[in-house]
Amino acid sequence: MTPVDIIIRPVWPPVLTGDDAEYRRLLPAFERSFGAGLLAMLSGEPVLNAGPGYQFFRRAVRAFAMHTVRSGGGETPEAFPRAEAAELLASLPAADVPPDIADAGFNAFLDALGTEARAQGLSPADFIRGIRPGWKDLGKVTFHLAENRKDPDGSSPFVFLATCQNKLGETGQVKHIPLASALKTYADDPKTLLAFLTPVKAAAEHSAFLKSLLDGNRIFKPCLFSAADAWAFLRDIPVFQEEGIPVRLAGLWQNGRKCLKADISLDVVRKRGLFTSDSLAQFSVGASIGGVRLSPEELAGILNAKGGLIRVKGEWIEADTVRVRELLEKWTAARDYFAGTGLTFAQVLRILSGAGGLADDRVPEFSEEICEVNASPALSEAVARLCDPDSAVLPELPDGLGSVLRPYQLTGVKFLRNMLEAGFGACLADDMGLGKTLQMISCIALLHRDGAFRGLPALIVAPASLLANWADEFNRFAPRLRIGNLHPSALGAEERLRLESEPERFLKAYDAVLVTYAMVPKRRFLHEFEFPLIVLDEAQQIKTPSSQVSRSVRSLRSPRRIAMTGTPVENSLSDLWSIFDFICPSLLGTPDSFRAFVRVMDSKKPHPDYTPLRKLVRPYILHRLKTDRNIISDLPDKLERRERTPLTPVQAKFYRRAVEAMKHDLETADEARRSSVVLGYLLQFKQICDHPSLFSGNGEYASERSGKFLHLARLADRIARAGEKMLVFTQFRELTEPLHEFLAGCFRRPGLILHGGTPVSGRAEAVRQFQSEQGPPFFIISLKAGGTGLNLTAAAHVVHFDRWWNPAVENQATDRAYRIGQKQAVMVHKFVTPGTIEEKIDALITGKQFLASSLLERGTVRLLTDMNNAELLNFVRLDMDSVLDGTEEEWNI
Repeated sequence: MTPVDIIIRPVWPPVLTGDDAEYRRLLPAFERSFGAGLLAMLSGEPVLNAGPGYQFFRRAVRAFAMHTVRSGGGETPEAFPRAEAAELLASLPAADVPPDIADAGFNAFLDALGTEARAQGLSPADFIRGIRPGWKDLGKVTFHLAENRKDPDGSSPFVFLATCQNKLGETGQVKHIPLASALKTYADDPKTLLAFLTPVKAAAEHSAFLKSLLDGNRIFKPCLFSAADAWAFLRDIPVFQEEGIPVRLAGLWQNGRKCLKADISLDVVRKRGLFTSDSLAQFSVGASIGGVRLSPEELAGILNAKGGLIRVKGEWIEADTVRVRELLEKWTAARDYFAGTGLTFAQVLRILSGAGGLADDRVPEFSEEICEVNASPALSEAVARLCDPDSAVLPELPDGLGSVLRPYQLTGVKFLRNMLEAGFGACLADDMGLGKTLQMISCIALLHRDGAFRGLPALIVAPASLLANWADEFNRFAPRLRIGNLHPSALGAEERLRLESEPERFLKAYDAVLVTYAMVPKRRFLHEFEFPLIVLDEAQQIKTPSSQVSRSVRSLRSPRRIAMTGTPVENSLSDLWSIFDFICPSLLGTPDSFRAFVRVMDSKKPHPDYTPLRKLVRPYILHRLKTDRNIISDLPDKLERRERTPLTPVQAKFYRRAVEAMKHDLETADEARRSSVVLGYLLQFKQICDHPSLFSGNGEYASERSGKFLHLARLADRIARAGEKMLVFTQFRELTEPLHEFLAGCFRRPGLILHGGTPVSGRAEAVRQFQSEQGPPFFIISLKAGGTGLNLTAAAHVVHFDRWWNPAVENQATDRAYRIGQKQAVMVHKFVTPGTIEEKIDALITGKQFLASSLLERGTVRLLTDMNNAELLNFVRLDMDSVLDGTEEEWNI
């Protein structure tokens, strides 16, 4: 007889019954495997009137399940204790279940459990805890706190009990036993006891109150708590939960958990329809419980009490009277200080976001735990309207732009106009390729028609590679506007002389003028004027606050300021600070106060909380993604592949020598030199992974010496045969020529090159050539020079030959091809050299340990330089198991 025959067939109901559905669920599992069937028993309800074979195995799998969760979180289920197995076997219904079948069932269950758990990336114990909703705390100690209804004199209003969830009942319900009983039950099973008690001991290291319960053995029996005891216990609940100890509060909060909080209510002082940058607000200070404001008399009574847990109107509430009193005093002082002047919009946003003291010492910091901030309906509506540009009415756009713009682009124009009309700066942070330039041109055309540019023109600051693109877009979409270009290559001799001698007269001849970031410090006259509008394209160019360019650009004067960037944060939050110091000076405070603010958010490990910062900057940023089908539905797919490009033997030798040299230099370098040593070797590792000649500088770029060149040849062959085009990005300018020469041979025709030395006047022509149907089949681009702004939708393939180690920068480069106008699916090939630092950095990025997508990223280089020598050398060492296809002897290494 098969196991299915023994367990199921003899009790299969001859007529359909209520139990038939469970049998139908179990049969396929048993027919798949014996162990799968037994495992399926755990998740279902018991079958009534089932035969003894079924009842035996259901009892057995419950016992096995409890043993597994009591054993801890190992990767494989532990063998079932012989004594318990013997006890189970002794209860065998001999006529139904032979011992050999039962023994095989035990082993099959453990195998099936391990297989299913591994498939879901869980330990067997955690897998079992997830089978049924009520089992999540199986095998754990649980703390219970309840109100003591029989307290005669009020000295012990609470009772505490620690239990173990150590059994499963017949219907799968969890059974608790007191911790003291567990000690007796498992006296001969120290491993199970250790699994129970280890989280308790770990929590006691961070909870003085729990340690006192352990030291006094009070945790092993029911004990009465005073209100002060209960307060101390409640405050340490996060510590218990961090160690995985469930906490149950029975009958303690009648209408939800409540606590005493300072209550700050904000309201608009001057109402002028849309809330503007010069609108003011005021606030009142009080206290509340559960959202209900207290009268001064009620508050005084509570503050005069001892604090902790106290009864108010028959309910228990938490009242940290010392902290609340201090906070109320600070906010009252702040209210009196701002009574005459009112709060600015920046101050209002900082308070509402929880970043009150970021830039003003007179605005107290507070914790949501003891403080509640509420905006009046009028203020809430004004802020909501500012955050919802779709609610605004946009007048008809000039030059027929209204019919050109997509719906989401119209929303972008509304956003920009809203912010500018209200007197705020703004950051248009749409994904690359969604048409930020067109949205900005539409806004400029609207402002120009409304008379905002009487006198001086709008000033547009952009990278040199984008000046021609801006001029083309203006000519195409807003031909009536007069566009000037301050770049020397765009000026004739007479124009240069006029610009130098009469800059104001020169500027007034245009409606908008273009200038590069590098030119802003050099064109000193730009700082003499107040422009009606300043636009920064690729605004991440000012991300380093201390750089000359950043300081010079941020000092330009205008009442209207717009930043355009797909990456408000590239490497660290200082990038964000620089952009906001331009569009909304003082919102994020000084560099020092902002760094302190970030440290506080970052300190909440392992899950830093950046919510206050997101709330603070949200009204100023509009960010849409190409992948959002609600934004754009006609963009083709983007497919990403990590292409493994193994080292050649020559590369492997160079790499290992560099690791040894790095080890020596790190041992001899002092602290001041260590960072430069690390950065130097990181560059060397990248060069070696690309081509040994890039590292040695001998100029002999034979393809057989580089795994990446060999792989690129195979890839280029497929692309050439398909008649498609490719972009190749590298961060090394000196590699662009060798790559071009190599690919010209692969495609049998030349391509194009763009790097920092390419003349501005030649960049637009190179783009035009590549975009033409019969144009060159490939384009080699220096990532830093051409990673932004270019429209290269003729390419169906994007190759990242070497990695920038920053997802935001790489995505920007990819978006040269993956943008509006692209009709083909885009294949992104990211070259990764296995066994090297490239593979390990790629694992960090793909493992989402970087936070660029959530407005914070420490950056790869910072991560590596923070490692100690041993960690760093282990990180960069060559993993020969990943590198070699054969043996080391074959490679002669």
